[in-house]
Amino acid sequence: MYDVRFMQDNIKFDMRVVGIIKNGDKILLQHSKNLGSFALPGGGCTLLEDSQQAIIREMSEEIGDKVNIHKLLFITEDFFKYKDMIIHQIAFYYLLSLEENSYRLKQEEFNGIEEGKNLVFKWAPINEIEKDNFVFKPEFLKDKFRDLENKNIQHYIIKEY
Repeated sequence: MYDVRFMQDNIKFDMRVVGIIKNGDKILLQHSKNLGSFALPGGGCTLLEDSQQAIIREMSEEIGDKVNIHKLLFITEDFFKYKDMIIHQIAFYYLLSLEENSYRLKQEEFNGIEEGKNLVFKWAPINEIEKDNFVFKPEFLKDKFRDLENKNIQHYIIKEY
């Protein structure tokens, strides 16, 4: 299938799904072995795939584990620069959980399984993520990880270019 993504000149549009998985006071983050910043796991939606199907598929592809969807937390319209491109991204952020017997809950850090991605996953304490010197993208989310279960859906428009 094809991702919901298109480009025109130096502008790229894509539709993304993102998972927020808590393990006690920690959040599962990912980073590329080539980059220094952390992000939440997720990926692109494909044509004719709804965002819930997409996040379940993406998590299975990236960490090889089944996730449960609890609720939609955030919808973002994000405009930012990446290399020489301007990105217009629509993203759906879901609160997820792993099965309680998942071995991933016991691993402090582990490699992703998706071929060619070179992703490393890490359980990061929320209080560490919130610090100014912790490099995390998108930055506006750094202070939003507490009390996720009681949040209503929030919509953000972020212009960073």
